[in-house]
Amino acid sequence: MDTLLIEQTRYLIECGTAFNLEALDAIYSPALRIVRLDENANVTVLNKAENMAFFRLKKDSGATPLSRTAEFHYAERKCRRGYVFLTRTMKLNDRWEELKYHIEWVYEKNRWRVVHENVFAQPAQNSN
Repeated sequence: MDTLLIEQTRYLIECGTAFNLEALDAIYSPALRIVRLDENANVTVLNKAENMAFFRLKKDSGATPLSRTAEFHYAERKCRRGYVFLTRTMKLNDRWEELKYHIEWVYEKNRWRVVHENVFAQPAQNSN
């Protein structure tokens, strides 16, 4: 597994769980697309502005930091693209979910940035 991409993804998780808007703005590409599929085949698509608004709302509401736990399954770089598969369990909204992520990184402007996330969300088996 590619350790650089795993470290980049751990940093993304750290910034997201702490609602660090400045860091997230730098990590996410302007072309960001997040596609979320749930267990009922409902699809939600967010762009960067919508995703940043979600984190801003969490921060402004004083929400408890999200879980930092992640299980990495795969990480690979091919030229200026990187791909990471991981699983996280956390409560983003109103329920605990197991989230399977495929994160696509792109090397642009002398840094790695997230350009695309695919997420499969389902209720967590063991909620905290």
